[in-house]
Amino acid sequence: MRLNRFLLVLALAIPLSMAAQDIHFTQFQNVPLSVNAAQTGLFEGTFRISGLYRSQWFGSGNGTVKNGYQTPVIHVDVPIKGFRKQDWIGIGLNLHQDRTGVAALTNSLAGIAAAYHIGFDKKGANILSVGAQYGFVSRRIDADKLRFADGIIRNQTSVDVTNIDAQGKTYSDISFGVNLRSVIDAKKKNVLNLGASVEHLISPEYNLVKTTISKLPRRFNLYGVMDLAMTKQISLHPALIFRAANGQTETMAQAMVGFKLDPKKNTIVKGGLGYRLGDAAQVLLGAEFGDIRVGASYDVTTSNLRSNTNIKDGFEIAVGYIGKIFKKPNPPATILCPRY
Repeated sequence: MRLNRFLLVLALAIPLSMAAQDIHFTQFQNVPLSVNAAQTGLFEGTFRISGLYRSQWFGSGNGTVKNGYQTPVIHVDVPIKGFRKQDWIGIGLNLHQDRTGVAALTNSLAGIAAAYHIGFDKKGANILSVGAQYGFVSRRIDADKLRFADGIIRNQTSVDVTNIDAQGKTYSDISFGVNLRSVIDAKKKNVLNLGASVEHLISPEYNLVKTTISKLPRRFNLYGVMDLAMTKQISLHPALIFRAANGQTETMAQAMVGFKLDPKKNTIVKGGLGYRLGDAAQVLLGAEFGDIRVGASYDVTTSNLRSNTNIKDGFEIAVGYIGKIFKKPNPPATILCPRY
């Protein structure tokens, strides 16, 4: 019985600890609210819609990894007036779902994010942002798909399956962050973005096994992103992000080169490479068509998991749109009276 209980905990703990990659994205710049709530409303426009789909290891039929991660994400955020002319407030909605494993372990989040953006000058060259997110999380697993030794031997449902909470687990989650955006060169539109955030601020309980108590460890994020105009047509976009949680760390470095095809229509294509230390090499592609941004990435596993038979790597597809709604000017009628 103890062995079965151990296997039960192990079956639930392995996918959870692997997801203590938590949810991570190669194209983290395209899902700003998932990285830092301080980026809510940090853009020029009326509203922004961002969507991303990540598939990692899914369909790996043999070895230790089966039915990997499938993660769709969608963000919607808007800026509104602040207390000063150079300040503004950002409000947003963050939705994502993460599904993994043969028992379909599913984590769903609905989060409301808000940020206050403080402009240090009238032109908005330097902006300090502070934000927070409150999320409602639901965790579910299909216990009927779990198999243990006693159930196989007796050809019936394992007694230890009753230790799984059939109703799943729901909890609240809070994150907090700060971000500094600085325009280095206004003419060339060179911009530096630095940020820090902490997730799972209150370390909520997330266990699905009734006989255990497990709490999510706080995860800390540090990142830096730059947009540098090298020439009128060529730009460089380096990025770095560091994450730490429960003694585990993750470091990812990237660099993309952009080429402006049509300056009048602001059409840009991008390509580059990245590397998540000790885990995966990355191929990065992107394009901008005015206010529309699209991206794609492919992770090539370089860790020991690569030796797993038929393992499939990870890929992402991202789409973003910034809508701009401007009021039409309505100047008062003017009657010209010529002089004689």
